[in-house]
Parts: sequence; C-alpha cells; structure tokens
Amino acid sequence: MSTNNRLKRVLLIILMGILSFALAVSGSIFLDPITDMLISFGLQKNIAADLAGSFAMVLTPSIFLIYYAIRRNKENFKMVMPFSADHFMPKYLISWCVGIVAFVAIWLIANSMNAFNVTNNWHASKIGILLLFMGGYVLQGMSEEIICCGFLQGTISKISGNKVGIIVSVLFFAVFHSFNPGLTPLAFINLLIFATGMSILRFATNNIWLSSGIHSAWNFTQGTITGVMVSGLTPSFSVFTSNPVAGKTLLNGGMFGMEGSLMCTLAFSSLLVGAIIILKKNKKNI
Repeated sequence: MSTNNRLKRVLLIILMGILSFALAVSGSIFLDPITDMLISFGLQKNIAADLAGSFAMVLTPSIFLIYYAIRRNKENFKMVMPFSADHFMPKYLISWCVGIVAFVAIWLIANSMNAFNVTNNWHASKIGILLLFMGGYVLQGMSEEIICCGFLQGTISKISGNKVGIIVSVLFFAVFHSFNPGLTPLAFINLLIFATGMSILRFATNNIWLSSGIHSAWNFTQGTITGVMVSGLTPSFSVFTSNPVAGKTLLNGGMFGMEGSLMCTLAFSSLLVGAIIILKKNKKNI
C-alpha cells in the first residue's frame, strides 16, 4: 500500500471518530426541552434530567433511519445498523437476561464481603418511574452500540479491515467514557474489556441486538435497580442505594462504581470469553 493510501485511510478513520463523537453528543440539544417537559409532568428535576439524557439519545438511531430513508442504500444501512429480524425479540430478551445476571452476580458477591451499605428505597408508587428508566436505558444502550459497534466499527472495517474496525471501536468507547468522574486505571481496563467483548459479539453475529441488550440491561440493573454508580455517575432514582464502603475499592470500584472493580473485570472477561466462543462457533475469523 502506498504512503498516500495509508494517509487517506488514517484521515478517514480520524474523520469517522469525529463523526461518531458528534453523533454521541448530538442528543444534548434536546436535553433542556425534554427535562422541562418531564418536570411539567411532576418529576423531580434531577430525575427528569437523568431521563432526558437517555431519551435524547433516540436522536442517534433516528439520524441513521432518516439517512437510510433518503439514500435507500440497504447495504450501508446493514453496515451501520445490523439489526437482524431473525428471532430478534427472543435474542434481545436473552441478552437482557445475560446483562442482568452478570451484574447481579458480582453485586451479590461484593455484598457478601460487605463492600456496600445497601438501603431499600422501593415503594409500589414508583413503578412508573422505574419503567421510564428501563425505557431510557433501552435507548441509551442501543444508541451507544449503534455508534461504536454499528457506525464506527462498520465503516472502519470496510476501510481497513475487521481488526482495525474492532480496535478503533473499542478505543473510542473506552476513551469516550474516560471523561466520567472517578475513573481509575482498572476502570479503563474494564471499559476496554467490555468494549472488546461487544465488538467481537457484533462481528461474530453481524447483529447488534445482543450487544445492545447486554449493555442496556447492565446499566439499568447497575444504576436503577441496585443504585450503584454507573461509570462514575450517581443515579437519581434507584430501587436500592448501594454506598461503597471505604477501603474495599477492588470489590466495589470506589467512586466510579463497580465498573472500577476486580469483580467487574471478572464479569466483563466472562462476557468476552462468551463472545469469543460464539465467534469460533460461527467459524468467523477477525
């Protein structure tokens, strides 16, 4: 390959990274109006703001749907939004179960070692808010997967091959989340492991229903159910509140949440191994 061609590929990769970042933050223009609307329905300001952040992310898939409707290019659409219609609902529900079980398992183990002080906040009157947050995390997880494992990984793979596509997608995901408060070296490593697992799963299945479901379920269970900080962000509403006990950072992740713990390293490594097994089963080579 000539030097000019290599330079062009590098510039294209940088451009795709910039476009991915723009897509990731594009929903922020709707934050204030959605927040105000939710407050007008009687929600507390902090809860309304959290929900608005998730619902605003619906803009990302909308951009791709509109683009596809205009261009009517089915191949490009499958490249950036590979949502297979083949038994998609059972697969999506199974992926939610995987995400829930993975997080609950390490949370229970950490609690058995007194890593959290847990309080119960639940009341039946809060079921509506709980369902709103579930819907918000469906959009949030799916949008992030569309950006990283869909658009970025798909376009880079087309430009420079699958290995480069996966590497760029993984690095983008980890770096994008590294701006959150409380990041530690271990938390960054865990983000890399998780992103690698989801990128390989996307490649192995040519489908992002699975990674989207795992991602959404993990964050929903972590933040809204157990009340653990999600990548350094404190949930405004949760069924339980899990306050990390000082001196047990390797178990609870400290101020970044469990994604900064060795427990999470174990969970994400298990997901990565599962993705590799599916890759081998489908007889695909990166």
